[in-house]
Amino acid sequence: MFSVAACNSQTSETKTEGGRTIGLNYFGSGSYVLGVLRNNSEVVIKANGDTPLAMDNQFNLEKIITDLESMIQAGVKGVVVWTPVQSQMLTIAQMCKEAKVPFVLNDKVPSDPEIIAQIMENPYFAGAIGPDSAGYGEAAARFCIEQGYKTALISGPNVGDPTDQPRIDQFTKVFEEAGGKVLAVTYGEEADRMQRTEDLLVTYGEVDVIYGSGGDMGVTAVKALANYPDWKTKVVTAGLDEVVIDLLADPESPLVMTCGDFWVCGQFSAMILENYLNGTPLKDAEGKPIFIDDVAFFTVSADQIQAFKDTFLKQNCYSDEEIKKLSKTTYDEFVKAVRNFSFEERAKARGVTIPNS
Repeated sequence: MFSVAACNSQTSETKTEGGRTIGLNYFGSGSYVLGVLRNNSEVVIKANGDTPLAMDNQFNLEKIITDLESMIQAGVKGVVVWTPVQSQMLTIAQMCKEAKVPFVLNDKVPSDPEIIAQIMENPYFAGAIGPDSAGYGEAAARFCIEQGYKTALISGPNVGDPTDQPRIDQFTKVFEEAGGKVLAVTYGEEADRMQRTEDLLVTYGEVDVIYGSGGDMGVTAVKALANYPDWKTKVVTAGLDEVVIDLLADPESPLVMTCGDFWVCGQFSAMILENYLNGTPLKDAEGKPIFIDDVAFFTVSADQIQAFKDTFLKQNCYSDEEIKKLSKTTYDEFVKAVRNFSFEERAKARGVTIPNS
């Protein structure tokens, strides 16, 4: 069975002679999502012959900054940065500029035009890449509409999260434009997520569906609904967590839909940084660093679960040869690889057959 621990212990198939130390932060231990993101970046760093220096922020926003300071003091040659707060990205950019350390924004990218403009002018900004967050929300909403759901509750992390807020906003917009009603949205830290979800159920009773904007929120909704076995409330979510996939395969589970990209931005971001360090910085025709905020996601049906596991869990979805090629390439070739990314494309490349595809 795949686990975060196993994921974090995976090693590269081959190595090159990079010899650099690359810093990366992960927001906290014990989260499957954050563990996969960390591993995805580490696989790329190791495939390039470099050494990852990963620091655990212990779910503390201030520690993102102090850990970055520690990485810089340790002499890292570049950093892969994850932060859920847009304003903090400016602080990080300034720190890296002053230290002359290249950085890439991983998975969470800014949407504020002023913040984007300032970061894009930073000579040490290698690029940024994140998922099509609004698309996740729209896909979930359209699924709910097709199923005939009319009432929904939403569970998300902190208000304004660069990834989850667009999902929540787009889900609400699409669902309500089709005649549905989002009765409430709850936000908050992981520590009180179960209590918040249970409070929603007590307040609003049996609804048609709960949308967990991330896998952790979806799993919490499933657990909370276990106290109401006679309810017909369903759960839709985003993310391809191991637990989510197993719940999807369980016909007795209320979880009926999920989508995601297996946090491939963890790999793409490290590739962007490696390109910068390898002397092939990824810049567009105007000389601006690569900035992608819409990496495509995919859905996994119950009969495709084994193919998904064979492609993404039993092996890295990119071979070391592919990683090294994409770590020293052109802007156009890298963008082409990102745009071609899909469940089908990766399965074919890794020798896996997907049923009904």
